[in-house]
Amino acid sequence: MTGHDSATARQRVLVVTDSDSYVKYGAALAGQLPKDWQARLVVARSSALPSPRQLSEALEGTRFEGEAVDVVGVSGLRELLQQWRPDVVLAAARGYTVQATVSLVDNVPERPVLVSGLAGIAVPVLPYGLGFRRSVDVFVAHSHRELREFRVASRRLGVPHGFELATMPFVERAPASVGADAMR
Repeated sequence: MTGHDSATARQRVLVVTDSDSYVKYGAALAGQLPKDWQARLVVARSSALPSPRQLSEALEGTRFEGEAVDVVGVSGLRELLQQWRPDVVLAAARGYTVQATVSLVDNVPERPVLVSGLAGIAVPVLPYGLGFRRSVDVFVAHSHRELREFRVASRRLGVPHGFELATMPFVERAPASVGADAMR
């Protein structure tokens, strides 16, 4: 547990995003967290900054819908990490933003767990996707095939990741019979 009182504390997750697709991915993935966990989403100031409309649409139907979302630069993110002191940082962002986030997280007392992944299907595995995320603690894959291929690529590249499987969070599951009916 980080520096907040463990008797009353809930787990805190900071979701760092930077583009509309990563806002959607990060918000949807945070929707899979236990309801009693605190979650906060910020958008890192970058060349891929989503428009207000894109941001609103990406957050629609998530736990962040209707909330004010801060756009932060490096100093703002550093300050947030030091003051809010999350237990987990989900770097749901493009590679350079993940690298900047890792640098900041590595310098925070009582370093939070750092999680990242890719917003879409990532097969075949491209080395730079792992390389940008080389210092995260957990890499989230979307399928058993991705999990296998990322593990192989990770060993080949010497990138020491822990991997977890989570289906693509914003893809709704259809009953099995729907797929069978559609094939007829």
